[in-house]
Amino acid sequence: MFWLCVVCFISLVVAGREANGSLLPNPAKFPSGMDVLSAHARSRGMSLGLYTTPGNYTCSGESGGGEPGSFGHVDEDVRLWVEGWRIGFLKDCVCNTTPALRSHAYADMRK
Repeated sequence: MFWLCVVCFISLVVAGREANGSLLPNPAKFPSGMDVLSAHARSRGMSLGLYTTPGNYTCSGESGGGEPGSFGHVDEDVRLWVEGWRIGFLKDCVCNTTPALRSHAYADMRK
């Protein structure tokens, strides 16, 4: 038995957003950066995965730490994860969302 993918909850990875809206990686938890962690996983035959939500906040919620979801930032978040961090798996959960947002959230992520 062996691992194929290591999945990190985005709330562990991200410290917030920069003034321009881009995700701000958490240097206290991943001081070498997510791209280095992803490269390390790939060098071991695994891929790095992330969990996010299309809402304003992750499933821990605004009061649970306030880590941002991808609402309003889907394109740049996915570009960062795929091209910058080179993740191989993405879980797009629907917590902290509305029925209206859920109706197009997965289609938005697929673009």
